[in-house]
Amino acid sequence: MGGGRRAPSSYLELLQAARREGCRRLASWLAQARAARVRVQAKLVEGGPSEQIRKVSGWWHADLIVIGTHRRTGMRRFVMGSVAEDVVRRSRRPVMTLRGR
Repeated sequence: MGGGRRAPSSYLELLQAARREGCRRLASWLAQARAARVRVQAKLVEGGPSEQIRKVSGWWHADLIVIGTHRRTGMRRFVMGSVAEDVVRRSRRPVMTLRGR
């Protein structure tokens, strides 16, 4: 871990550090969106990304799921899977994908 932080010594510390970092990033993204006058909702959840995205979109009765892609191809995609592809295939809600850089 950079920025003068020490490395976690246990799985629980690693999980707590990941939660803190997730909360920090989410707060930053929300502030940017709200500054641009975009109406947003967010919730930090734990679990499989595709499943959680679909679950939360249902809780919120989302009109649209917007999800980015990493442009993985070939073996990397096969090994790592594609969250965006799984959401597109399995979601009951409309999904728009945005291609990564």
